[in-house]
Amino acid sequence: VGSYGPLESVKINVERGEALLVYIDAYAAGALLAEKPSMIMHSQKVELTWGKSKPVTPAVQKAVSQGATRNMYVSPVPAECQLEVLHNLFKQFGAIESVRIVRPSSTGYVNFCSIESAMAARSAFADLTADHLNPALSGTPAGSAPIQVSFTTAQQLSRSRRQVGAMGMSGGAMGMGGGAMGMGGGMMG
Repeated sequence: VGSYGPLESVKINVERGEALLVYIDAYAAGALLAEKPSMIMHSQKVELTWGKSKPVTPAVQKAVSQGATRNMYVSPVPAECQLEVLHNLFKQFGAIESVRIVRPSSTGYVNFCSIESAMAARSAFADLTADHLNPALSGTPAGSAPIQVSFTTAQQLSRSRRQVGAMGMSGGAMGMGGGAMGMGGGMMG
């Protein structure tokens, strides 16, 4: 669903079996709805409908125009770094949709549920070092190695998922929004 345009946020309501995705551009949500009034997700048919949109802040609009996304690229990830460490380090900035580590390329991907959370993480981790991902490296030359934290695109994430199976840390549910759209009739697990 992200291939229709940049997503501002994802909200999941497990109790109601619904999810809401908020697109930056209402036309992106409209294009998806026009092409796919329903989808099959996790073996269940879900209906796509319009929802109530919220205004996207000028700061988010500007950041998106400069390449901000909900998706973070983290590299190099030390070989000993576990998914839980990466997840715990980034969760302080907001809800996380998924975390993956691609071992052959020593890269990590953290997908936030909102662009604001990703923006905060990128800003806070401008000077991230390897010892934050592997405390055993603290005080060593390897521990002071810089870690790049930057925005990545849905296309780059798709390539990483094809290279290695996705290893999600938290449930992956999707809906539509912003032009807001909602999905109901089945929750993805």
